[in-house]
Amino acid sequence: MDTARTPLARIRGLTAGVAVFALILVIRGVSYPLFHTIAELFAIVVMSCAFMVMWNGRHYVQDQYLLLIGTSFLFIVPIDLLHMLTYSGMSLIPGVSIDMPTQFWVIARFMQASVFLLAPSFIGRSVDLRRWMLPLATITSALAISVAFGWFPSCLGPAGLTPFKRIAEVVIIAMSLAAYLRLRTKKDAIDATVFNLISASIFLGIASEVAFTLYSDPYSSANLIGHFLRIVSVYPLYRAMIARTLTQPYGALFRELELHAETLARGKNYSDAMAAIDEQINSTLEFETIAERVMRSGASAIGADSAAISTSVSGVWTVEHVFQLPRFIIGRPLTRNLGTHLYAAEDASTPLAIDDVHASRLVANDFAAEYGVHSLVTVPMRQGGSTIGMLTFHRKRPDAPFSAEDVVFADRLGHSLSLAINNAHLYAAQRTVADTLQRAMLNVADSFPGVRIAHAYRSADQIALIGGDFFDALQLSGGRIALLLGDVSGKGLQAATMSQAVRTTLQSFALTSSLPATILTDANRVLCSTMADGTFATATVAVLDPLAGTIDIASAGHPDPYLCTSQGSFSFDVHRSTPLGLFTDMTFRSSTILVQPGDTILLYSDGLLDTRRGTEFFGEQRVEELLSTLGPASPDLIVSTLISASDAFSGGRHTDDVALIALSLTA
Repeated sequence: MDTARTPLARIRGLTAGVAVFALILVIRGVSYPLFHTIAELFAIVVMSCAFMVMWNGRHYVQDQYLLLIGTSFLFIVPIDLLHMLTYSGMSLIPGVSIDMPTQFWVIARFMQASVFLLAPSFIGRSVDLRRWMLPLATITSALAISVAFGWFPSCLGPAGLTPFKRIAEVVIIAMSLAAYLRLRTKKDAIDATVFNLISASIFLGIASEVAFTLYSDPYSSANLIGHFLRIVSVYPLYRAMIARTLTQPYGALFRELELHAETLARGKNYSDAMAAIDEQINSTLEFETIAERVMRSGASAIGADSAAISTSVSGVWTVEHVFQLPRFIIGRPLTRNLGTHLYAAEDASTPLAIDDVHASRLVANDFAAEYGVHSLVTVPMRQGGSTIGMLTFHRKRPDAPFSAEDVVFADRLGHSLSLAINNAHLYAAQRTVADTLQRAMLNVADSFPGVRIAHAYRSADQIALIGGDFFDALQLSGGRIALLLGDVSGKGLQAATMSQAVRTTLQSFALTSSLPATILTDANRVLCSTMADGTFATATVAVLDPLAGTIDIASAGHPDPYLCTSQGSFSFDVHRSTPLGLFTDMTFRSSTILVQPGDTILLYSDGLLDTRRGTEFFGEQRVEELLSTLGPASPDLIVSTLISASDAFSGGRHTDDVALIALSLTA
């Protein structure tokens, strides 16, 4: 709100001033004590209101100068009130001399001049009000007590004003002039309207003090003029500290709140964008995909026109990934002449924002001209104390440099990207080891005499999700065939490594024992002493005797197998015992299945049943429905159908390993 007064408002103010002066003359003619009380009471009310407004709004008032003056009135007003109550003719306090009200007047004006003189020192500075008000309270109390006990110098005697009173008035006038001069030196640091209003109050106060140095008795013209000027001098204080504070500052406060709301909105947008980008980063460990997502989403979040990711090769920065830039620059080495901003950010190890690349020595002119870049921000991607990459965003608009919030967001993005690079490298290394282990475990023969075998394996999409699934087929003595399928608890490389140990243990006992229950019992005893606490393995062991047409089968907590025959497909209820590696004294039970030539037995891991589409699982019912449609199909068709259906159901994304092995007895 503009506090500048219109000509009409000035005329109204002048008219009101004349009317007040006329009213004062009438009241003075009727009762001088009443006239004096009204004059002083007006000043007391204005200063009291100013204190209350400033004190209650101290957390919001930005003008520390006005805040100090307004809170100081808490100590000046009581002295003015004592001056009014002890004034000659009031007869409210017995035993009061004619000197006391004048003494209180001098103290009040001295305190007011002192406050106006000191307050400009705090313009533009944060003020601790307690450190400001405590000395004022101490000085005011001491001066008031000195008057009460008769220690304060006399100001008014039988012969009129004392020399001390006249000297005190001169000192107060000098202090007021000094206060104005000090305020003038700070003129550029405060609001122009506040400066004008406070200056007017100071000069009107000086004029009032001059009048009070000239009167010889309370009923003189000089005294009348002094009181009138006293009333007029507090009016600018009213406009500066009450009217203005209750209008313009609230407007400013609302504007500040709007700006704060905009800042919060931008902060929320950045936070939401960062959360979305982090989700995108964590959805894959393929860095090519991560880089593309980060640049596209990051550029959209901060309003950039293009982006690039560079890495250092033998100390030379090289462009590796680009967004909205020509792809032919990928692989382009950037020497210090071409990529000066990258080397500068690397040397400083801090984000670098350049508002105008054409005016900066840190950006090659050829680069800026070729791609129309006007501003940029480059953030180092650090890892282990070293800079492993640079993320750069560009803008082409000359009127839109990157803000401090943009730079902070880009820096956070660079940090997330550096973590993604590290995770991608670890993922690649662990994936290589895991794939090597799994290839070794999946090297299974496709056929043995009298049988046909098919198998399939789908690994989880991320190394952190890779399980310990395994399967195997072994030729045993007497033409028998052993099928092994299992799953080690846990995920990741450790589970993949442990699955090899469980598989090898089962293989060893399968070659020396004929019953699946015995194989599991002996293997469990060994695994209980070798597996880490809390780790276990589920497994199914099936031994086919082609000559007898039987399959002996035992389970250690694994899903039941399926038998597919010409009569239909059904789940064979095997006695499921406790998983391996938990209890050393566990024993297992074998079941026997009669099979005919063409019958197929299917073993699978729980990863098949747990394949997901959103919150929906593939489940046993789908397995049964698919097998029922196939009839007495070959192991290859059974396995390929189930694995294809699993892929289609999950959209090609697997959160767990899926292992299947099927064996059929040939004629």
